[in-house]
Amino acid sequence: MENRIYYRVTFYKPGCCYDRCFTNEDERNRFADSMKKAGFKVTVYNS
Repeated sequence: MENRIYYRVTFYKPGCCYDRCFTNEDERNRFADSMKKAGFKVTVYNS
């Protein structure tokens, strides 16, 4: 069984909350930065 690392991001504003999963850390980080610029609170983590 292959163990894969998934790079996750949670972003939210009052009234909404979303999760995204990426297989690439750089892609996840670029997405997280764009969500921060859009005014979302952002949390990144690996699973």
